[in-house]
Amino acid sequence: ALLGGVGRCGRELCCSTWLPELKPVSLQLAKDQRLSLNPAQISGCCGRLMCCLMYEHRTYVESRRRFPREGKSLRTAHGRETVIAVDILRETVTVRSESGERRTLPLDDLKREVAEAPRPPR
Repeated sequence: ALLGGVGRCGRELCCSTWLPELKPVSLQLAKDQRLSLNPAQISGCCGRLMCCLMYEHRTYVESRRRFPREGKSLRTAHGRETVIAVDILRETVTVRSESGERRTLPLDDLKREVAEAPRPPR
């Protein structure tokens, strides 16, 4: 553990205040959170991956389940659209129409549009 310091978050380092044992942090945690894999951005003061990646991981994984996958085709009030990006923290989804028009909207609005979209005839 380090003797002291301040992390990127502005708080005292976890390893010097409350973290009793340093456990390995996997690069997969950063990938799951879609963080930049630049070591300078995801490494702590000790040079290892930041411990907080481990604590935030569950929240990201659970939140992601509420969102449609990127690449998924949806029928909305605007016709057929494809999910091109999701922003978990802002709770928004960016979709692209068949004509190439892009729009970003809150997840709840997208879910409502999908639920209310007319179904194609069988």
